[in-house]
Amino acid sequence: MKGPVTLEKRLFPLAIAATLVLLLLHAAHFWFLTDDSFISFRYARNLAQGHGLVFNPGGERVEGYTNFLWVILLAGFDRLGAAPESVAPVLGLVLTAALWGLVAWYAIRLSPPGPHHWLALVPLVFLAATRSVAVWATSGLETRFFETLVVAGALTLIAGLEREGSTPLTTTRSLDIAGLLFGLAALTRPDGVLLGFAALGAAFLTRPSRRLLRPVIIFLILTGGHLIFRGLYYGELLPNTYHAKVGGRAWWRMGGRYVALFVLEYAVFLWIPLLVLACKRIHGKRGVGTMHRLAIIAAIILPHALYITAIGGDHFEFRPFDLYFPLLFIIMYDGAKAIAASRGLKVAAACCVLVLAGLASPLRLPGYASLLAETNAAFVGLRAEEHATFLASVVPEGKALGKLVASGVLSEDTHVAIDCVGAIPYYSGLTVLDRLGLTDREVAREGIATDRLMAHDRRASPELARRRGVDLWAADFVHLLWNPADPGFTRLVAQANQERASVWAASTEDGRFLLVSPLQGIGVTRHRFPRLEFLPVSDASVARRLLQEAASVAAPH
Repeated sequence: MKGPVTLEKRLFPLAIAATLVLLLLHAAHFWFLTDDSFISFRYARNLAQGHGLVFNPGGERVEGYTNFLWVILLAGFDRLGAAPESVAPVLGLVLTAALWGLVAWYAIRLSPPGPHHWLALVPLVFLAATRSVAVWATSGLETRFFETLVVAGALTLIAGLEREGSTPLTTTRSLDIAGLLFGLAALTRPDGVLLGFAALGAAFLTRPSRRLLRPVIIFLILTGGHLIFRGLYYGELLPNTYHAKVGGRAWWRMGGRYVALFVLEYAVFLWIPLLVLACKRIHGKRGVGTMHRLAIIAAIILPHALYITAIGGDHFEFRPFDLYFPLLFIIMYDGAKAIAASRGLKVAAACCVLVLAGLASPLRLPGYASLLAETNAAFVGLRAEEHATFLASVVPEGKALGKLVASGVLSEDTHVAIDCVGAIPYYSGLTVLDRLGLTDREVAREGIATDRLMAHDRRASPELARRRGVDLWAADFVHLLWNPADPGFTRLVAQANQERASVWAASTEDGRFLLVSPLQGIGVTRHRFPRLEFLPVSDASVARRLLQEAASVAAPH
């Protein structure tokens, strides 16, 4: 008898460790950065270099980020010589391991005795197999940092309530730490305020206690302090991104489609048996604190999901919902234990395999393709692969513009207006007017409204840009600088010539072309940039020459 028991004791920790390896390999497969993350990187670098928390050094203070604590953290690394774009994805992987550790700790401490203790693998296997968890391990955004803080806060709060009455000092310490973690989450993302209030409120409602006043006070000190800072530093109580993206406008229709796509892609309907049995099991138990687990997790997920639905979802694929996976997997673990206790381990394993199949392989059910097309057309739920491809197209441009500044072709105070204000401003160092208003107060509030698009339906006008001293207005939505071999270059030149648009082309030393509108007048622009020859694309001979250049570059040699 002793041999098999010893073997099992050896295999169990190896199986636990294997789930972490699988999760990190899954995350490494999706390793990528988003262009949006470079907005935070630019704020972090400016702070590290002594310019303050601003997008344009010396410019107006505008809170064009929604991840204060993440920016501060990256600024600290940048100050030490670790570039934000290098350290951010590595931090994401480390935090992913930390998130796994939280789930593993909680699952093992709830592990039933006997052969059923192997069910502790359930939430860990689910975590390792889920695309969304792997995708948001990197990206450069604060997503995994935020999730780890919230999950740590929730599990610490639950654990503290379960200990209440047995170890008062440990309980108080756990509850205080939970308040601190929720406060840090609120400093990381604004919706952390909602999550913290909801979790602490649920804890107080299910088990009123004076001890819960301490974590609430800690939470209020942190969130209140950040609110005071925001008001004093930026003159606003809400980040500028709220006005640019939401501005008080509900978008239930698109939010409903975002949720429906999530339900189909991750086969959420297959989770129902495990979730229902978990709720029955928790509700039926007499142990101290068992209901808190369900109440706190529900309080975190339900109001937040309603809020995300109300604002139309998110620009990124299921990023806000990624937080729900570890919490729901813990609840589903309870469901698996309930099935194992009543119907046997094999039935529990079969239910888990069914859920795992839905998590690991998106179901292309009827309606999925149309939902995906409709959401993507509104810039909602764009895939990691799309963001990676987009970033690959703008990083070389940002670096090339930086070389033009370094060589004196463009002056250091060149002011440009573009839509995508991530990698291009970060690598070029140019002063940038954000035509979508994410980093510009005036555009976010008074910009021209277009058809509803997620974070892309505010537009700066050329008149506003001219008044603000912009030199070069990008003719394209994204690019200032073009390789003539790019099919988009040919299309843009032909369109500008046909419409007789005020677009001018200037060739650079590396064979690329600027395609821009000189907002301060062509005379002023030529004087400002004497090493560039600006030619009107509306001139048929100029357009013909540019198209011939594009054809010669694109032709096989």
